[in-house]
Amino acid sequence: MWNRGLFREFDRLGRELSRGFTPLGFTRFPGSFGTELVSGQNSLSYPKVNIQDEGEGYRVHVIAPGLDSDSVKVTAQKNRLEFSGRIRAEQLSDNDKYHRSERSVGSFQRSFRLPTDVEVDKITAEYKDGILNIEVPKAEQSKPRSIEVAIAN
Repeated sequence: MWNRGLFREFDRLGRELSRGFTPLGFTRFPGSFGTELVSGQNSLSYPKVNIQDEGEGYRVHVIAPGLDSDSVKVTAQKNRLEFSGRIRAEQLSDNDKYHRSERSVGSFQRSFRLPTDVEVDKITAEYKDGILNIEVPKAEQSKPRSIEVAIAN
């Protein structure tokens, strides 16, 4: 039997150690996007997340196979993106004999700090093929643009 308190303690220790190893004080995500706010759960009980900057905006992929589509909820306000849902356990029959099952099941909730350069009102989300995709567009003034260089004679 595993001890939840022990896993929480390892998660806390990992977060503290990773704070000390950020190269030159720069975060991986501009504007602190990706800084997780308090979740109250250990890393084994919630879906993994990928956050990438695509120039025009940010893409958040939540890896959540088996997510109950009626339970998924995404909210955004000011500087906070939050999503939650429930992953149901498979129905087992009397003939099922598992030797090992590592799939996480149950409810989860995660929230991340949004950078200041996003259009909160234009965030969209779609759940498909076990992945919750959240598109977070950047504000117009934050999008990269090409600047033509004039050549002087």
